[in-house]
Amino acid sequence: MSFLGLDWDSLYAQAETQVKNSVQDIVSTGVPAIKAGLEQQAINWLTEQNKQTQAELKENVGAVLSRPSDPNSLGGAISSATVTAAAAQYGPLILLGVGGLLVFGFYLRK
Repeated sequence: MSFLGLDWDSLYAQAETQVKNSVQDIVSTGVPAIKAGLEQQAINWLTEQNKQTQAELKENVGAVLSRPSDPNSLGGAISSATVTAAAAQYGPLILLGVGGLLVFGFYLRK
């Protein structure tokens, strides 16, 4: 259709093609840009959460380690009974046995 010397059908087709191309360009570049931005925000958030969690863990471990262990607890009783009795009676034999195993291990390795 021609009006005032212009081919309106051709002009409309060209405009439609340009709009489609522009939308395709926006989708092909905009979507990855949005994804990259969201990924970076997630990384920043997780990094901050990790810092907070590590600080909390360090504080809690420090609090646990600062408490003296109770000698009447099961672990304390087993430790004191085992270490005191075994070290006094079998300490030198244990050391000789470990040393012998190390020498034997080196011998087998060669």
